Parts: sequence; C-alpha cells; structure tokens
Amino acid sequence: MKRVLMLIAAAFLLARPQAALAREEPVVVAVSTNVGPWFYVQTFEPTMERLRARMPWIRFQSVELSPEALRREAKEGRIDFFMAPSGSFASIEEESGARHLATHHPRGARDPARSMGSVFLVRADSALRGLSDLKGARSVATDPQSFDGWIIALGELFSAGFDPQRFFSRTEFTGYGLPDVAALVLSRDADVGILKACDFEMMTQAGLINARDFRILNEKPSGGLACRVSTDLYPGVVFASLPRASSDLVKSVSVALLTMPETPEGNSWGFASDFSQVRSLYRNLQIGPYAYLRENSPRALLRRYRFILLAAAALLAFGLFYVVSVRRIVKIRTHALQVALKEKDRAQENERKSRERLFALEKAGVVSGLSSMFAHEVRQPVASLINYAGGLRMYLKGRDADPMVAEALREITAQSERVSAIVGRVCSYARNEARVRRLEDLESVVDKALEAFSHSTYSRGVRIARRRGSPALCLIDPLEIELVVVNLLRNAGAAIQKIDGPAIALDLAGEDGFWRLTVSDNGPPISDETLKSLAAPTRSARSDGLGLGLSICRVIAEGHGGHLSFRRLTPRGLAAELYLPQPEEAGKE
Repeated sequence: MKRVLMLIAAAFLLARPQAALAREEPVVVAVSTNVGPWFYVQTFEPTMERLRARMPWIRFQSVELSPEALRREAKEGRIDFFMAPSGSFASIEEESGARHLATHHPRGARDPARSMGSVFLVRADSALRGLSDLKGARSVATDPQSFDGWIIALGELFSAGFDPQRFFSRTEFTGYGLPDVAALVLSRDADVGILKACDFEMMTQAGLINARDFRILNEKPSGGLACRVSTDLYPGVVFASLPRASSDLVKSVSVALLTMPETPEGNSWGFASDFSQVRSLYRNLQIGPYAYLRENSPRALLRRYRFILLAAAALLAFGLFYVVSVRRIVKIRTHALQVALKEKDRAQENERKSRERLFALEKAGVVSGLSSMFAHEVRQPVASLINYAGGLRMYLKGRDADPMVAEALREITAQSERVSAIVGRVCSYARNEARVRRLEDLESVVDKALEAFSHSTYSRGVRIARRRGSPALCLIDPLEIELVVVNLLRNAGAAIQKIDGPAIALDLAGEDGFWRLTVSDNGPPISDETLKSLAAPTRSARSDGLGLGLSICRVIAEGHGGHLSFRRLTPRGLAAELYLPQPEEAGKE
C-alpha cells in the first residue's frame, strides 16, 4: 500500500510541469533565413529534436522567416521563440521585448560571445593588399542581410574610416545558389568576396575550393576562434524568447538548450551577456533599428534627436522654472521693499509730525513764558493809561468840552480796562488761580465780541448776519468766552478778505443740553488736511499768526465742559461751532 502511494505521488509530481506547460496551440519557433545553410544542418535541426525529446507533451512548430518577416511576426506576437544572428536579435529585442536564452557555440570558438566574423577573400595573384586597395573594387557576397556574411564586413570598413555605402564600385549577391562567392572571385567576375568566418575552412575541407587559389585580406588575430578572420568578432546566433511564451515554458526551454550535448560537428549552446558591440555596429551603419538615422522625416528627426530634444526641453523647463522662481522672488522682495519703504515713509512722516508737535509745544512754552512776562510788565503802563484817561475826564468835567473828546476818553478807558482784565487773566493762569465763573447771557457776550471785532481790520466790508433769540444763560467766564468768539470772528474775517461779498453769520441755538454758537463764513473751500489740522497747535492758518489761537479756544471751550468743532459748508465756506453746556448740564458736573 505504501509503495502504491509513492508511485501515485511521483506520477503527480511528473505531471505538474506537463500540466503547467500544456496548451492547445503549438509553440512556434522561428529561424531567420540569414543564419546560413551550415547552421540549418548542424544546429537548427538537432536543437528542434532536443526540444521535442525533452518536452514531448508540447507541439513545437518551426517556421523559416526572412529578417523582415521575423521582426514583423515578433512585433505582432505570433511566435514564441526564434533563432537569429545577434544583429537581428538586437533589433528585435529593442522593438518587441525579446529575451536572450542561449548563444550558439560553434566548434573552434572559445567564447560564444566571440564566435562570428567575416572574411575578405581575394585571388592569390590579386594586387589588392589592404582595405584601402578595395576602394572602388567589385565585391560579391551571399546575402545583404547576412550578419556575418556582409554586415560585419561593412562595419570593419566603417572602423577603418571609410564610407561603406560608397566604398565598392559594384556589389553582387548570390543568395545560396551557384555560382557562389568563391567561384565568382576565382573567375575574376569580382575582385573581392565576403564570406562568413569558418566558411572558407569548411569549403576547403569539403573539397569545394583549393585554399592555394585564394588569399585572406586584412587578416586579424582570431581571438580564440579556430578560423581565419578579417574583422572583429561578435556573438553568434541567438536563441531568444518573446513575451508570448510563459515563464514556465521559457524556463524549460532554457534548461533544454544549456544542457544539450554537442552535435557530431561540435556545436552547442552557450551564453553571451553583452550585445552592446552589436548595437554599436548597427548604429554606425545606420541600419536595422537605427535605419531612421538616414531619414529626414519629422518622425525620424524626432527619434534621432530625441535625447537632445529631451535635454533641451528639460533645460527649457528648468529655465522657465528658474525665470518663474526669480520673478516670484523678485516680486516677493519688491513687495517687501515696498512695505519697508512705506514703513520708512510712515516713520519719517511720524517723525516730522513729532518734530512739528515738539516745535509747537516749545513755541507754546516760549509764548507762555513771554505772555507771563508781558502781562507782568504791561500792567503798569495800562494802569497809567487808565489813570491818565480818568484824570483827563475829571479835568474836562464841568467845562464845555468837545463831545468827541469825551467819547474818545470813555473808549480809551473801556479798552484799557479790557486790556487790564485780559492781562489779569493771564497772570491768574500763571499763578494757577481758580477761575470764577458766573451765570451769564451768551447773547451779551456775543454782543461784546462783535463790538471788539468791529474795531479789527478784518471787519471792513464784511456783512455780518446775526439771528437773535431768547436769552441763553450759561455758567461761564465771560471774558474767556468773549475771547473765543472774537478769535473765531477774526479767523472768519481773514478767510474772506479776498472774495466778493464777504459775509459772516452767527447763530445761537440749543442742542441736546448744550448751547451751540455757530460762526460761519462764505470763504473759499478748504482741503481735508486743512480741516483736520484746525485747532491743532502746530501752525497758523494766517501768515501773521502763531498757530495757537484755535488751540487756546479749544482749551477754553473744553475747560467750560464744552467743545469746539469745524465742518465744511456746501458749496463753499466753513462753520466753527462752539458748544457750551446749559446750566442744568453744568450743575450735574
């Protein structure tokens, strides 16, 4: 029972590769027609017998194809394996994805990678001695597509510095019929014949030619090949697989080839790993997969210069990337520079404004000091002026005096007392004395301010419109508010000096617990910057001012619990609005 189980297991193991490799359609093995008749007889047939013997469950079908047909069938996926010279394999490998399995190893070749070459055959009495003597000669060869019977010979001419396409004056191809290459050379129908390496020795051994009738031209060291050669050596015929064959099938065929014993003629299968020399030969001759190098069509030019074009495209892409990157960096840095310049301009503007404010504060401090000094020094002359006016009035009392003189004395006394009051107020500011405020009618304060303004040069020719209302009682310092109104009137009068029909309007009304005194004019339009700078202690609106009048007015207004504001009028003019709290609002504070 145990023995039976072992036999079943062995049969199962033997059947597994057969099942894995079996398929309904035949496995097609193609052979190129340019391998030569010797290869057919000595290698191809034994190889096919070996494959059929090792894998009897597979139906191998062999077909003979020309090099062009072999490339076409391989590209279209209609064959599984093929045998072809290494030059044809290099072409099919690039186009169809062929893979090298084994290389033909003929008798007399030490290395299958150096087993194929060509021979330049001339008559023994020929005057031709070197390759240069062959230029313009008549040549004969077997097949124009034969790798070792023609293409390798052309490669030798190229290596010697000649143009193979224009080297011979005439070339004849015999095929594999009669008369052959040696016969045409011997009969003087050709000056030189091209043979495959070892064909000369085989023909001599077979008694087909007499070796003494011929001479090998440009003979080179054989390099491990037991035959005479005129060229470099290349890999022999290749057995290759195509993508259509399964991996298990490829593995089995590779093992069968590499374990195949030598044929009676001493041929076998080996391995060659480097086919770069073959590709260089085809590229130099511009044939096979490199035939496009001879064409000038757009497709051929694109394929010929694809690496240069790719490099140029990559360089262009890099250039564009560099330009875009540089532009982006420049844009970023330009933006940063613009921001920095704006910051610098803003800092300079802030510094300028700070200097102006500092200068104004210094000016205000100087003016304050001078005002205190002036107030201190002017009190005595003003007091003297008042005394003299009083003395004159007493002197003229009871006499028949001129009424104009009496009016002048009264005005002198009134204005002097007003000056004295102002000077006293300045002195009280210097001494930080508390202000005394009383309930006063703003209408009467405005009357006094208008009277003071009427003596100003800015009042000449100015039409003043005033709307009177009910008494407007307010807890104020009458003199300070009078000074504010006079200042506003003077500024308005100065603004309308050079226009036709100058006019100033005064309006006193109540608004949200405040008295609002509006002084408006019909002066020229003002800019936003001028409107913004009003009442700021930096500069004066007039060339003869100190730049402190409106600022002092604002301080006085805010000191009374009110405020001072300005607004543009349409289409022209400016309105100054003084807000003062009504008595109830002032009482709450």
